[in-house]
Amino acid sequence: METIAIVRTYRGIEQAVENAFQLIEFSLKPDLPIIIKPNLCCVKTPETGATTDPRVVEAIVNYIRKRHHAKKFYIVEADATELNADLAFQLLGYNKLARKLNANIVNLAKIPYKYKKFPHNLNATQIKVPQIFLKPHFLISIAKMKTARLCQFTATLKNMFGCNPEPYKAKYHNKLNENIVDFGLAFRPHLSVIEAVVAMEGAGPTLGTPKKLDTLVFGIDPLATDHVTAKIMGINPNKVKYLELAEKQGLGLVNYRIEGGHLEEIKTKFKTTSTTVKFFPKVRPLLKLLEFSH
Repeated sequence: METIAIVRTYRGIEQAVENAFQLIEFSLKPDLPIIIKPNLCCVKTPETGATTDPRVVEAIVNYIRKRHHAKKFYIVEADATELNADLAFQLLGYNKLARKLNANIVNLAKIPYKYKKFPHNLNATQIKVPQIFLKPHFLISIAKMKTARLCQFTATLKNMFGCNPEPYKAKYHNKLNENIVDFGLAFRPHLSVIEAVVAMEGAGPTLGTPKKLDTLVFGIDPLATDHVTAKIMGINPNKVKYLELAEKQGLGLVNYRIEGGHLEEIKTKFKTTSTTVKFFPKVRPLLKLLEFSH
């Protein structure tokens, strides 16, 4: 049975991260490069509830480096319809963090890729896979706990949708639930972390309202981790289409136990908005105009 750890950050993020690792069955093969995918969907600070807190990334890197002697770390994100990932790395403090941690920053939209076929996928049967994922690695998703207008909420699986190096991601919104599952299969994380030091409710994933929870969720199984996250947010996971599809496609199991915090004490009702799909014009991100060298 999968163990999902729920820990509070009242005593500090580093202590919470250490507690979470001790609760889950975490193992790591030596010398594997570690790829970390935060959620940097826009240029808004973690306090807004929109993006992953770099302090959580730092604590996870420090723990793995100290306890498992990992040497190579990559922090990755990709350009999106309205996102310049390089600018986000710079303005949200990730370039500075990477220098501090001796880690590498990678914009997945700017490195070579190969097309890989996934004949059993629901919709996206041919996917661009950046070369960093083509060699053995250990992938960590550090998602933000947020509501999402198009798919109810965003956590691990929606975060992996962001590994797609195609900048114009809005074109996948017409079958978003199926595509979330397909990209989750293509970029299945080995460790799933949900950061909710400050979460987001309402018009997420970028225009909602901050909701302070002081909580982290850790799990090996991405589906189980997202299942628990939905419950924390007051969302019935059995009524989330992409979770249902993910289980059918074998992306994970929902047979789990919760360790650490008590779900009934932590869960709260997140305000949500309409899930009506809206389409966006195919334009280059306006933030591209602000790009500068660094």
